Amino acid sequence: MHWRRNNQINSFSENVLLVYISEISKDLKPPTVSSMYSMLRSTIDIKHNIDISKYAKLKACLKRRSTGYKRKKAKTLNKDPPDDRFLFTKGIIISFNVFNVTLIFGIAGACRSHELRDLQLNNVQDLE
Repeated sequence: MHWRRNNQINSFSENVLLVYISEISKDLKPPTVSSMYSMLRSTIDIKHNIDISKYAKLKACLKRRSTGYKRKKAKTLNKDPPDDRFLFTKGIIISFNVFNVTLIFGIAGACRSHELRDLQLNNVQDLE
């Protein structure tokens, strides 16, 4: 709505939304743009009773922008890190119980927020 006011635009036409998506795509990654489109679609449908999910050019634009994008995978812990570098760390982790290891994941940032939220005790194995 701020963008529309700043650009003195009053409609929700497909061309207007194409320009908006093009502008936000310059600074954001494709998954973020897709989620913003989803929020925008819901908001416009609820508040203005306009179904933008039928805008074919807009959908094509979103697909085209996400083509070739590779998501970054979170780094994972190896089962057996090299002893010469991580012996002290391995000793600390082994001395804690599984709950404390989970807590270490959260503090050390070894998980993304949604991964930490979904982490369960049976996801952590005690390898002694």
